[in-house]
Amino acid sequence: MYQLKQGSIFDQKCDLVIIPCNNYGGITSSVENDLVAYGLPTSIKISHPGQVVFENCPKHFTLSSVIGYSASVDVSRFIHNQSNQNLLHDICRQIIDYCRSNSLRFVNIPLLGAGAGRLSYQESFDTIRKYFAEEQYIKANIYAHSQNVYNMLAESDRQTAEAAEFHPRVFISYTGYDADNQKWVKNLCIKLRQNGVDARCDLFHLKLGQDLPQWMTNEIELADKVLLVCDRYYLSKINPNRGGVGWETMIIQGGMLMNQENNKFICLMREENAELSLPKYMRTKYSLDCCHDEIEEDKFRKLLMSIYDCDEIPPLNAMPQFIKEMITK
Repeated sequence: MYQLKQGSIFDQKCDLVIIPCNNYGGITSSVENDLVAYGLPTSIKISHPGQVVFENCPKHFTLSSVIGYSASVDVSRFIHNQSNQNLLHDICRQIIDYCRSNSLRFVNIPLLGAGAGRLSYQESFDTIRKYFAEEQYIKANIYAHSQNVYNMLAESDRQTAEAAEFHPRVFISYTGYDADNQKWVKNLCIKLRQNGVDARCDLFHLKLGQDLPQWMTNEIELADKVLLVCDRYYLSKINPNRGGVGWETMIIQGGMLMNQENNKFICLMREENAELSLPKYMRTKYSLDCCHDEIEEDKFRKLLMSIYDCDEIPPLNAMPQFIKEMITK
């Protein structure tokens, strides 16, 4: 999947942001200004053209989890500021492979090789688009910096308004204190993914070396829906000073106050008594009873419909003729 956008690669939150550079790690002054403004490294060790170096973002930078420095311009001795589509092929393959290996979904990428690399904007866009168009899981936001370039590329673009298949991104918030509950969450995550939902939890998606609070923040903000698996252990840890659930609670409460997406957060009750499992700020919300060892199929169907924002409301037909006649008398 891909989407052409006008603006800066820092305009929208993502999992991976791509920084253009040359084969010595050099960057343009405009890119340097952006990196300095966000407190990101302005130099990186690159060994050859077409290489991408991936680094975890510093803790203070919350717009992305990973930054990728891509050597899309060759400034070697016999080639002065040149790029070509072969370099972009290598770069796109590395980006997709890295995203697949690290469960990253959203990539912000500029028109690599254009400008300093002397590729045309159309050549750059066509090459990047080719690699991401068939990806059903990874989505590239391809950024054209100027409005004129965006207009030109949009005119030539044949992309559909929406992807043929949508995989909603869902983050599962729970506490792993109870082994049975952890197993239940794992099975739920697998079952959701088997039904086209990009379900994510720390059991599968938290990688060694990642900053835990930043990872949780990114997951909650990027999610289409957040599932709160609530039991007495979850309730006991919603204090901000008590582990990951406490941190997630602050983010969730802040998100509910900042916007009206209150249907983004769905409670799955693992206790029969709501007072023993549901946080106070969620007790007015309609929750799904999931007390059994396996979630019943009718409840799983209801959960899927909520995740996909579907409903089974019967069609609203016209009023009966005899009512019309009575009203008009």
